[in-house]
Amino acid sequence: MSDKISVNGNEYRLEDAVRLGLVEPKHTPDVGVVPSEVWTVPEIEVWADAHGIDLAGAKTKAEKLAVIADFEYAAPPAS
Repeated sequence: MSDKISVNGNEYRLEDAVRLGLVEPKHTPDVGVVPSEVWTVPEIEVWADAHGIDLAGAKTKAEKLAVIADFEYAAPPAS
């Protein structure tokens, strides 16, 4: 599930606000490594499995990429 944030009276999903440059990310994903639209579904699934991301509820490529984006913009685990 995605966090929501209010910026200048408008509500955004956190990852959308980051992508629009309205807020700074909690950490910056390595875009050279994060799957994108050009990847195949099997490639995305292998990458997600290797990174411990559960894609069980995601059926389409877009849904799988959204789960990964939500994971990438989530706060890193506390040390």
